[in-house]
Amino acid sequence: MYEWLTGKELVVPNNLNGNYIDALDSKKVVTADKDKIVKNSRWRVNDNLAGSPYFCPTIIKTPSFGRAVSLDIAYLINQLNNEFGEDLLARSAVYLTLGESRASFQIEGEGWETSRIQRFAEVIAHHTGQGDLPISPKRLSELQQAIWGDKTVLSDFCLRQSPAFIGQSFLSDEVVHYIAPPFFRLPERLNGLQDF
Repeated sequence: MYEWLTGKELVVPNNLNGNYIDALDSKKVVTADKDKIVKNSRWRVNDNLAGSPYFCPTIIKTPSFGRAVSLDIAYLINQLNNEFGEDLLARSAVYLTLGESRASFQIEGEGWETSRIQRFAEVIAHHTGQGDLPISPKRLSELQQAIWGDKTVLSDFCLRQSPAFIGQSFLSDEVVHYIAPPFFRLPERLNGLQDF
């Protein structure tokens, strides 16, 4: 794990032999597909981690996780369509997405950006679940352009170039809830997400 996370090699003991073991127990956590497992001959370990050092979430297989995985989402959506109709569901999704977008922009202190809020909600409504995965830089650039609008010219996919965090002011103190990865690490993080 040290070598995997740091990229630095340790000295392997001379008497290391025996069968390969899995890095993670696939009965307890989500692991890589069988065709993605890499045999690490230095340590006699099957690298079955579901990702790379740049993005590798640990998802524990709890009973709640099992129930979520077993949901037939397509069937449930079809049931809702049958009961309420596609038009009503689409309008409801737009209404909820617009409300969520407004709230997000207010948190960011940009609640006055009504046209951008509308464009953001439209991108969410029309593009969620659409397109190839993993998302390519070209596709992300198209989505950015759709959110920022025609007046903004984005020559290429743009990553933020500054620190970012989510927080709030509480009385006289600033409370930080989340610190985003440093901007200079974003390209490798996106590659890690693509690997995952």
